[in-house]
Amino acid sequence: MDHMKSLSTIERLLELNAWIDSDEHLRLRKHNRVPQKVIAKTVGVSQGCVSKWETKRTRPAGEQALAYHRALRAIADAEGRT
Repeated sequence: MDHMKSLSTIERLLELNAWIDSDEHLRLRKHNRVPQKVIAKTVGVSQGCVSKWETKRTRPAGEQALAYHRALRAIADAEGRT
């Protein structure tokens, strides 16, 4: 049972990493005209940090990656995407 839970977590992390590697996060933010500053405040990082993530100079990790994903997921849900 614990093995299945761990596998599920690993699969979710791999999916999150693939999403971050894609440009979908940038497309969602820009398409919905959400400033980096708003995403940064929601995630709890600087606007410069979000800029570095979007230009792939750095990447979010751990709780920041989850918070970033949740913030942009909320945009996607508002846009009517699943």
